Amino acid sequence: MDENEDKAWWRPESSHGYSHLLSAGRSQWYLCAAMCVTLTLSLSLLILMPSRLGCPDDWSLHNSSCYFFSAYRASWYTARDSCRSMNATLLILTNEEEWGFVNRMSVGRSFWLGLSDERTGEWEWVNGSPYIMDPSKWKPGQPDNWAGHSIGGTEDCAHIATSGKLNDNHCTTAYTFICKARPASN
Repeated sequence: MDENEDKAWWRPESSHGYSHLLSAGRSQWYLCAAMCVTLTLSLSLLILMPSRLGCPDDWSLHNSSCYFFSAYRASWYTARDSCRSMNATLLILTNEEEWGFVNRMSVGRSFWLGLSDERTGEWEWVNGSPYIMDPSKWKPGQPDNWAGHSIGGTEDCAHIATSGKLNDNHCTTAYTFICKARPASN
């Protein structure tokens, strides 16, 4: 290395870019490069992470709640218990905006949600709050509490059908499911 090379700030190395050479020497350049890479990665993580802050991996943050869209099928009971084991509830829909979000996320798939008439004969959410019947949310002719299948019993649990509308079905039928939780405080 000649004496001018050590004092250069920029030196073309190839057609692919430049190598930074600090006047103090190569060892400081390596330290600077490592710090720049670390800073760049840290800033990138801060920019990319806001949608995940407070929610576990594989969950979606929407407004101020975390949503888990399962990739595996389970009965309504197992879905409810799986959500509880993750400190969440089987989905309770609280407003029109949330209905829209869930419908956009579940297009073409069926998901259990936390709605059942099994306990009281009246539709209620898993937390015991009453469901206010809105026929426009249900598939035509639903809920029908059909008992004509070979499983036994009636249809006491609701799921979001592939159409985005609600349907009642036997609670032991296996569907994917949606859990809802509060984000963890940071």
